[in-house]
Amino acid sequence: MRSDLTKLLCEHERSRSSDGYHLVRRKKAFNPGPQDSPSREGMTHRYGSNAKSFGEFLSPLKGQVRKAVGRRWDSFYSDLCSNFDMRTVTAQHILQHLYQYCEKDLFIDENGVMCVKRSYGPAEPLRGSSVEIYVDPRDGIIKRNKWYRSYRTRRTAAATARAAVRTEVEIDADQVLRLIDGLWFHFVRADAPAGEWVECSTGKKRFHASPVRDLFTGQLVANEPCKPAKRYHAEKRSASRRMLQRAGLV
Repeated sequence: MRSDLTKLLCEHERSRSSDGYHLVRRKKAFNPGPQDSPSREGMTHRYGSNAKSFGEFLSPLKGQVRKAVGRRWDSFYSDLCSNFDMRTVTAQHILQHLYQYCEKDLFIDENGVMCVKRSYGPAEPLRGSSVEIYVDPRDGIIKRNKWYRSYRTRRTAAATARAAVRTEVEIDADQVLRLIDGLWFHFVRADAPAGEWVECSTGKKRFHASPVRDLFTGQLVANEPCKPAKRYHAEKRSASRRMLQRAGLV
């Protein structure tokens, strides 16, 4: 474990730390005003409340937890304590994040299934939990949950499962969403151009039209007289995320 881990976590610059207040420090002089007005001025009154924020750089800590897979928890925690003074408030705050990255509260239920204790609600099996790294209660070794899937992976799988059931979503009479090769496309439908029957020199009638190509089926489409009107997919573009959200696909 790195000996300067405490500096990486605790001495990282706060966001907007380069902002200076010299531009607004003398922007206006403090004037108490009437006698019933406050005699002191707060910092946020002049500088604003949305200024420098509290910053944490916890990626090294998460990396150390992942590297510790296969080690005993006692050994890893001992190395961590050698880098931090556990009596300080900063170290206690780091411990809160440590237990978020490495779950320790596990037990084996009566059916032999490993479960995770929760501060609220009933315990849940490790297989269906969001725990990535845990301490095995049987041997005290840090292990990786082989059933773990990240939030992004679970969200993508759920969206794919929902989209697999639906291949067409009609927005209105002129717009429709269609699933093609795993991607959603936005089609705009329009009326096909009308044709007419023209009499030839031989006395026979011939259907004459200027057909258009349907962008979904790839066929040429035109309306014939005395037959039901046809519509075709006139425009095609990739469906935007906002449109997929409105259709309930994301």
